[in-house]
Amino acid sequence: MNYTDIIPTNKICVIILTRNRFLDFNLFASTWEKTTEGKSVVIVGVDEDDNSYDGLIENNTFPFIWERLKPGPFLPNFNKLALKYAMKYKYISYLADDLIFKTRWESLIIDKLDSLGKNGIVWVWDGHNPITKDEKLPHNCGIPFFNYSIITRLGYMCPLKLLAGAADNYWSNLVMRMKETSYFFEDIEIEHRHFSYGLRNKDSTSLKIQSESAPDWKYFESDQFYIDVENDVKKLTL
Repeated sequence: MNYTDIIPTNKICVIILTRNRFLDFNLFASTWEKTTEGKSVVIVGVDEDDNSYDGLIENNTFPFIWERLKPGPFLPNFNKLALKYAMKYKYISYLADDLIFKTRWESLIIDKLDSLGKNGIVWVWDGHNPITKDEKLPHNCGIPFFNYSIITRLGYMCPLKLLAGAADNYWSNLVMRMKETSYFFEDIEIEHRHFSYGLRNKDSTSLKIQSESAPDWKYFESDQFYIDVENDVKKLTL
């Protein structure tokens, strides 16, 4: 595939992977419906052995594209979907299934990414982490929106070594080194209803992610992690 021949649709492709979280997913979907301007497409990845969402799929409850996936750690599956849909949509985002949209977002993000060019990355406030003005320590990049070209050139949106954790650490390190083409929206809120904030229970999916991510934190704490970040920046900026 010659990625230079791709002419993607000028929309945000939101990729969400969910497992056994029917109520959380419904909150995500209903707040998307309330805030969308028709400028985003939602791709939902669901494990083949998870029937939690069968009714939603069969009844077309939400105007989403559903992808059945082989069960396993979620980041490899996310990377596959990110690369697949980077061939179709100009902007790609990873959003967790325990997020809810609180403000207008689509037009603001598209306009900013349009101005940042092929290395554009923006991210938004999660409703909890303190907003910092420290340029050396940017606000946690846990809710990112990428220009598709970054993904097609790297072959992923987060390192292939990652299984279920530390993706936001990678993205935060990336934007810290690419300040000219990255931007943080402190006035766009997509709230993260993580169990650590007391907004939901720590469920079986949380435990699964916690177990599968153990190797990721060892990688994040290693020198190799930072070498890989630097190499990715070089690939994108040289």
